[in-house]
Amino acid sequence: TQRVAPDIFNDDEVKQITTYMDLREQLYPNHAWLQQNYGQLVNELDRKKYLAKFPELKRYWDWNRKYKHDHPIIGEWSSYYGNPNVGDSYQDPFYGLDKKVIQGYLDEKRQRFPDQEWQQEVYFSLPTDEERYAFIDANPSLADAWEWDQAITATNPSVAMYKQLKEAQYNMASNEPGTEKTPAQVSKNLALLDIHPFAIQELVISHSTGDPLSAGTRAELLRLFQSMGEPGSNFEDWIDSLF
Repeated sequence: TQRVAPDIFNDDEVKQITTYMDLREQLYPNHAWLQQNYGQLVNELDRKKYLAKFPELKRYWDWNRKYKHDHPIIGEWSSYYGNPNVGDSYQDPFYGLDKKVIQGYLDEKRQRFPDQEWQQEVYFSLPTDEERYAFIDANPSLADAWEWDQAITATNPSVAMYKQLKEAQYNMASNEPGTEKTPAQVSKNLALLDIHPFAIQELVISHSTGDPLSAGTRAELLRLFQSMGEPGSNFEDWIDSLF
């Protein structure tokens, strides 16, 4: 049977789900974008060609199916997020976790570190490591906030799961067509794509000024574009989609 809100997953179940997610990232780190690109293909022949080019996706499906069979809680957790009674996968702000635990964590973080939100926005907008180091030196409470958050995450499985799902929700929202992003958000998203910091800086500036990209930055972007299976219609459109 599928869970419906306000049912929650207890700590032992959350640990099992976290183990699954960690193992999935370790064994199949590319599964998310491989699956996303596959889902955009409507032609059956194109799908077959894609699976032939990226056999890792089929291996991931087989592993995922077996893991869910051996660990029923994973299937139940997946069903919760696809449950029509819940609505959108991420409509529940607490993701089926213990509301008191998550709200307590959020309230304490706001109380301890009231400046964290604007500090992070500024930090991620800085283009060089030197500027970021200087900002941390001038605002040590940001480093304190990260350290505190890390300690809470390491000891509380529900908080750790909440943060993972919150980041996934953020990444999905950031990739929705028509979504406007600030330069800080763009820089953070590009950093998560493992683009060289100097290429990120030039790309953000180029998008604002219209100046052409250097050969080095284009080569760095092309490397990533090809490693992702050349998503989208062409290279130039893919660059535009980053914004």
